[in-house]
Amino acid sequence: MTHVRRLDRAKRRFEQRAASAVPEYLEGVAEDDTWEANTAASEGNYQAGVTRAVQQKRFSGGVKRAGQSKYRDGVAGKGGGRYAEGVAGAGDDWETGFAPYRDALERAALPARGPKGSQANKQRMLANLDTLIETADRIKGGGGG
Repeated sequence: MTHVRRLDRAKRRFEQRAASAVPEYLEGVAEDDTWEANTAASEGNYQAGVTRAVQQKRFSGGVKRAGQSKYRDGVAGKGGGRYAEGVAGAGDDWETGFAPYRDALERAALPARGPKGSQANKQRMLANLDTLIETADRIKGGGGG
């Protein structure tokens, strides 16, 4: 029989060691010059893994296992602070990422505006949607990012 550490003790060690490993984590990332090439080369493995997960319905299974309360508790306990910090630090990336969509929308030829709820306005909305999809396909399709 294999000796397995008590779960509460293993949990405590996991938490303590992860907290103290931040400097090593940051150092490892700073010194790594292979992440991009290695990650891009793993496209086939990524696709195979995602395909298998979809076939086994792991996404919905994980959601059901976690449940609504875990989602809410996670947001209440850590999500608010992380969200604000993440958004505050991502403004430049957001601007760079959104700029092609904004530019495409600005150039889009739209049908004339109509009365509220009119078919003409629905056509304007569909034209904008087509513009956004075409822009995303141009930017992200075929090996883009």
